[in-house]
Amino acid sequence: MFGRTLIIANPVAGKGEGQEYAQALRTVLEETYQNECTIKVTEGDDDAFEWSKQAIDEGFESVLCLGGDGTVSQTVAGLLQNKERPRFAFIPLGTVNDLARALGYSMNPQKAIERMKDVEIDTLDIGQINDQYFINVVAVGPIPESVMQTDSDDKNRLGAFAYVIDGFTAFFSEKGYDLHIVDADGVETDIVSNLLLIGLTNSIGGIEIMNPEAKYNDGLMYLAAIRGHNPMDTIRGVLEGGIFETDKERLLLMESSQFQITTQESQDVPTNVDGDPGPALPLDLQVLHQALEIYVPRNRRRILG
Repeated sequence: MFGRTLIIANPVAGKGEGQEYAQALRTVLEETYQNECTIKVTEGDDDAFEWSKQAIDEGFESVLCLGGDGTVSQTVAGLLQNKERPRFAFIPLGTVNDLARALGYSMNPQKAIERMKDVEIDTLDIGQINDQYFINVVAVGPIPESVMQTDSDDKNRLGAFAYVIDGFTAFFSEKGYDLHIVDADGVETDIVSNLLLIGLTNSIGGIEIMNPEAKYNDGLMYLAAIRGHNPMDTIRGVLEGGIFETDKERLLLMESSQFQITTQESQDVPTNVDGDPGPALPLDLQVLHQALEIYVPRNRRRILG
């Protein structure tokens, strides 16, 4: 099924065990599918991008990566540089692993590797924001600004709690942005918000809080923005019932295949894209519907309806 396979490993991911997990993955694939696997270990920031970009020309039929959301994003971006693309999968070794949760991958790396013995092929939407890609979420506001400063050592030691620590103070700040949003149908909306999220899946920050009907290949993005009322009531409602069950007076909720987001703010309004700094506003976002073929566990929790 996998054919000739390229395995890209981030050696510092998975608490420094990325290379060892890559060796385990190669053993599982070669014993199960009798295929040829090549392991490449990243050293520079652009290695995953360059190697996945070159994979189709080098005769690879599948590209698998091991790492966090950053490594996965880089690998996906490289694959998308060509019209013909190898099939894709990954072993989640990061802090939050939102896409992995949506796909039904195990958060335990060894279990995720073992489950590659029984997979099926599905399709995956990818998001585009201006001239770059994203696999899960774009965020605007003081929380994502704060989270961008989260130290890598803190993420390894504290996991997702590191983001909570850095984002807590920002959530209760008075800072907010005047935003103008236009969807694919031309519907225009104005809002002042200190947190706006646009997700491709149901999981954001490791918590399944977006639309429970969201699917990873439905061609839609899901937008949720806090309107700026009592922040404690808003976050309590989100955690208890999910964003789409929270009082609509506190939240702006939209879904579309495209969004344009602009602002009249005099200062730059930064973004966070899959956990890394993204472009400042204005933003042009669209879904690349079913852009990749991806291997998913055959016995995963069904989310495709």
